[in-house]
Amino acid sequence: MTVDILSMLHGRHTEDVFIAECRNGPANKSLCIMDAWAIAKSYAHPHITAYEIKMSRKDFLRDEKWQSYLKYCHQLYWACPNGLIRPDEVPAETGLLWAASTGSRLFIKKKAQYRKIDPLPEEFYWYLLFSRVKVMREYWQEGDTKRDTWVKWLAKRDEDKELGQAASHKIRELVEKKIAKVETENIKLKKENERLAEFKEAAREMGISVIGGWTDTKEGFMREIQRELERLAQAEAVTIRHLLNVLKEVDGKMDEIVKRTCKGG
Repeated sequence: MTVDILSMLHGRHTEDVFIAECRNGPANKSLCIMDAWAIAKSYAHPHITAYEIKMSRKDFLRDEKWQSYLKYCHQLYWACPNGLIRPDEVPAETGLLWAASTGSRLFIKKKAQYRKIDPLPEEFYWYLLFSRVKVMREYWQEGDTKRDTWVKWLAKRDEDKELGQAASHKIRELVEKKIAKVETENIKLKKENERLAEFKEAAREMGISVIGGWTDTKEGFMREIQRELERLAQAEAVTIRHLLNVLKEVDGKMDEIVKRTCKGG
């Protein structure tokens, strides 16, 4: 089971400002990157906590950068899976959190010392403002209270949700129409194939084999029959009177088939 320590750390600071992989300034300068950084929302007591997550002992034992984090927090904690690091192994000024194997919570194995720190460097705040803050300009207007801003945000969210539902309904409606059209075309094609099969069967019963292309209309079929009869007349010297009788018989059968299929359609 993989333990998501970062998510559990976030859960400890639901009411605070919480930043994962927090840098100490712009990317073009020498940086240290804390796995997580949190500050309580308080002007009087802006308590800052930093975290270094370790998933292996090897990574913990060779870590040499943790001291660079101290100037950016009042308390520094190591966070690891249950039992990976012993409390007596972490530096004196730092604390230790173990993650429960169930992934449900973090518990303190050693409390970190609280240290007073100098004001954070200006470039650190520039980084937070420019790189990690989302400006909600589309909701905020001068004179708005925090409540006004969130009311607008919620209204916009509901509007987007309604738009998504409307788009989904329209797409579903179009798909259903396309399916209905295809089903109608399939029924029509099936009937046309049945009519063609009857034409072929009628010709077969009269001993006529049409070599050319078939058609599902009576007129087209009659043209093919006439060509076949002309071929038979030349090959077998059939009399003109006999050909006319056969053609009349074919015409009658075709009328019957067309009438029957029209009633069925």
